[in-house]
Amino acid sequence: MWKFRRRLRTHPNQFALPGGRLDAGETAVEAALRELHEETGIEAAESDVLGVLDDYPTRSGYIITPTVVWLDDDPPLVPNPDEVAQSFFVPFGDLLRAPRLLTIPQSSRPVIQLPMLDRTNHAPTAAVVYQFAEVSCATGRPGSTSWSNRSSPGGDPAGWGINRTMVRLHSMNTPETTIQGVFMTTATAALIQAGTWTIDPAHSTVGFSVKHLMVSKVRGKFDTFSGTITVAEDGTPSVAAEIAVTSINTGNDQRDGHIRGADFFDAEKYPTATFVSTDVRPDGDDYVLVGDFTLKGVTRTVELELEFNGVNPGMGHGPVAGFEAKTVINRKDFGVDIEMPLDGGGVVVGDKIAIVLEIEAGLQA
Repeated sequence: MWKFRRRLRTHPNQFALPGGRLDAGETAVEAALRELHEETGIEAAESDVLGVLDDYPTRSGYIITPTVVWLDDDPPLVPNPDEVAQSFFVPFGDLLRAPRLLTIPQSSRPVIQLPMLDRTNHAPTAAVVYQFAEVSCATGRPGSTSWSNRSSPGGDPAGWGINRTMVRLHSMNTPETTIQGVFMTTATAALIQAGTWTIDPAHSTVGFSVKHLMVSKVRGKFDTFSGTITVAEDGTPSVAAEIAVTSINTGNDQRDGHIRGADFFDAEKYPTATFVSTDVRPDGDDYVLVGDFTLKGVTRTVELELEFNGVNPGMGHGPVAGFEAKTVINRKDFGVDIEMPLDGGGVVVGDKIAIVLEIEAGLQA
């Protein structure tokens, strides 16, 4: 079995198995085989797949489907330099080491660490590797229910890799034989359920900040807004939202009245701002949400950095999903172009507006 040190924009230098996201229309196995080839140069067919392990749901909202591939030959390994920094052969003995189970504030479940290759490996890679070892070839580990008939002529079994180990996969009822090449690859699918998710204003915030007098920031929010997140059966999401600009709240009534007026929002003429998404694309572990934002009658394309915080079963009213998003816009791009210069240079109100969204949405029945 091979592990890799990944080259990523986010979370670089992490150990991982070959794998990645599903493309449209792919099954988990098809995606796993494609990723195996793209990252390692190894070609395998669906007939080479022994089976899949249990899905692993991550805290960031994905489901990882580990796929076990059996190859009769020892294929050449050609790591893709754009994704793989270094490859490692995992000896059999490393799979027999007892894991550590930790408690962290971010999770209600124990988090696994697995000593391997003189390093500490973390979930999800550690969880997938541990499950593979338990199902296929673990022996000698306290509490293990799996077994293997190992053959390591002429040496310590710790010096042999999986591809020189005799194993039986219980779930596949595979005849006992010598594995010439076992590889594990993974496919990742979005976890959020298809349907319409309605934004809950009582547990969401549409906030912003802007420079004041060049030296500090004024922060505010909009108290009235609504929106939906529609997830198609193939997992593709779309977002539509509306904000009542008259509900602006910066904690100062006089200032809020000025912002509602013609100098800024001209809220009597343009009472709402809207956002309609046009695209969502992955960006490392997070996403970029692209859409048309309309303010004061002007529509511009904006991009938001989007983080999906996962799904909670809720409190008796159905599942609840959480999101965080942020972007920066220039107010002058939307016709809010009042100039308020200071005598000593600079302006009273900055041009750039930082928008921060904390969104909780519930699935409609």
